[in-house]
Amino acid sequence: MTKSAQDFARELTLIVDASAHALTTLNRVLEQQQQSILALAAQGGVPTPNVPRPAASAAPAASTVPGAAAPPEAPAPAALSPEALLAQAEKSAQTLIEIAPGFAIAQVLQASAHAVSLALMNTATAQQQLAIVAQAVVTRGAANQLISR
Repeated sequence: MTKSAQDFARELTLIVDASAHALTTLNRVLEQQQQSILALAAQGGVPTPNVPRPAASAAPAASTVPGAAAPPEAPAPAALSPEALLAQAEKSAQTLIEIAPGFAIAQVLQASAHAVSLALMNTATAQQQLAIVAQAVVTRGAANQLISR
């Protein structure tokens, strides 16, 4: 069962759109949290901390996976006739053509899932950092209130 090019493009578009929507939502939530902390700082008369804005996208880190060892050499195949080789090649090519769209969609799904998971991890880290800033703002505001009494 093969998919038409239109079905493939439609499914690919849905995946990319869903991933983009998830990333946009995460950035919007992070921005709102950042603004609320800055507003709290302004209300308490605390100097505004220098909080970096969330990045639109981050480049993936370079992988440092060591190279795999060379596989052992396979024994030489028995001699086949040219007709048998051609038939085997046609069968292999047809099988690859049939499963290629599925592999392509799987790769896109995996890449999208990876991008969203990295964005979630970055958002959680940024929220932890914002929580530290929020705690510092509250502490400084309370100290300012106690000093002014």
